[in-house]
Order: sequence, then structure tokens, then C-alpha cells
Amino acid sequence: MKKPRRHANAAAVLGATVALLGVCLPSAIAAPTPDATPLPSLNAPNPDRLAPSQPAIAPEAAPSPAPLPSPAAEVPSQAVTPTSTSEIAILTPTPGMVLDQPATSLTIQYPVGMKVDVFVNEQIGDRGLIGRTETNQTTGRVTETWYGIILKEGKNAISVHRAGDAKPSANIEVQVSGLPTQIKVSTLETKIPADGRSTATIQGELQDAAGNLSNWSADVTLDASAGEFVGTDQAPDSPGFQVKVNRGRFTAALRSTSQAQAVRVRAQTGNLESYYQFQFETPVRKSLLSTGVL
Repeated sequence: MKKPRRHANAAAVLGATVALLGVCLPSAIAAPTPDATPLPSLNAPNPDRLAPSQPAIAPEAAPSPAPLPSPAAEVPSQAVTPTSTSEIAILTPTPGMVLDQPATSLTIQYPVGMKVDVFVNEQIGDRGLIGRTETNQTTGRVTETWYGIILKEGKNAISVHRAGDAKPSANIEVQVSGLPTQIKVSTLETKIPADGRSTATIQGELQDAAGNLSNWSADVTLDASAGEFVGTDQAPDSPGFQVKVNRGRFTAALRSTSQAQAVRVRAQTGNLESYYQFQFETPVRKSLLSTGVL
């Protein structure tokens, strides 16, 4: 029969294959090539491998630290550090102002955080005169007002220094009018019609030696070579026309006559006097032609 023979041949082939594997496999394991990396022993501990009893769970990642803010991201403080003393300013009084009284208030501005000193005629000011201080955190400026700063007659130098600095950061000069040493008089109009109705405005003032208005109270006597003064005579029993000086100034009105002429006005108080001349002129008559009359 042919079928048993086929099974016998298959068994023979399988046996030969097993024998061949038994010969080649041990030799291949026993003789590794020089370049091959030796396999680790199964019995040696391997730190890269987890113990069988431990679950293979990745360690939890540590939270990353919050990033440090860069210098550009820092929030500036409310106080502004001054960078230049030129930021100091004097608001009042204004340069060149002429004051009637020998005292004034002073308003200055400077950056928040700065310390300043005020000098008047090279003498440091009394900080007890500071009456008001306002701080604007938005602009970083301090507005400070001093009251009752004493001045002298004539020129006065006011300066503000950064504390400890000899050089002023802001300075002005003001003047205080002194006692009257002269009187000035004039008319608002250079000429008025000689019609017996028109009036000229006479104006005058008392001045100190520097030519500044002197805030002085006095009576002034006015005289005119022609015309008639209009208004109230402050001393009717005294010669001339008397007017009161108001804060160094005085005024009056003089009515014209019907005769054209030059008019001289004199103003006098104490030993001070002054003169001024203007004109009563012939009134301009309307032309008959302009009225349509032939």
C-alpha cells in the first residue's frame, strides 16, 4: 500500500530537521561574534526595569516654576524719581512783576520725592511759611504755596534750589514799588473840540525812583490854564481842583471852552509836581454842500 510509505518519509524529514537545529543552535549561542554586545544576565538586577510587582506608571511631572518677570514688565511705583532739576518751576509771581506791597505769596512745582529750598535775596526761606501742598500722583508733581514772603523795596531775587545744591534750578526777579518820588500827568486825548461841551480825561499816577507805580494814598491838586473841571472837588475850600489817589492813580475830567487854544495842566502833591499840554481845537464844521443846501 502506498499511503503508509508517505507517512514514513515525512517522519524521516522531521527527524532530520530537529537534529540539524540541535547541532546549529548551541554553536551559534556559544560562539558570539566579537562585535556583538553581550546580553545582560537574567538574574542580575537591572535598574532600568521595573519590578514585576510594580505597575508601569510614568512618574508625575513636577510643576514648572512660574517665570520671573523681566525688568521691562515691572510696574512703576507711584513715586516718580526726579531726573533733572530743570523740572522745578516757579508759577507765581511772574518774572518782572511789580508788587504794591513788600510781601508776596509764592507757588512752585517740583517732582514727587524731591526736596527743595526757597531763597529770597540769597536768604533761605522759612519753611513755616508753607501753607498749602498738593501732590498729583498722575503727573508726579507737587504744587507748593508759600505765604507771606517778605520782600524789600526795589528789586528782589527769588530762587528755588534742589536741597543741597548751590545753583538755583529756577529763579525770577520781582520789584516792590517804593515811596513816591515823582508824579506823572497826561490826558487820554491829545485834543478835543473847543465847543464848550467836550471833555478831556486827565489821568496821572505816583511813581517811585525806579519809575514803578507807587501804591500810595494822597490828595492831588489839579490846575488848568483853560477849561472847567467836572466832578466833585475833594477840598472845595482849597485852591485848585482836589482829587484822591487810588492805588497810586488818579483821574479827572476837564470841559473845553469855546475858544481854540493850547491848555496846560498841572498836577501837584506835596513837593512833587508835573505838567502836561494838550489842545482845544476849532470844531470841524459840516460842509453846506454835504447837506444839500445851495
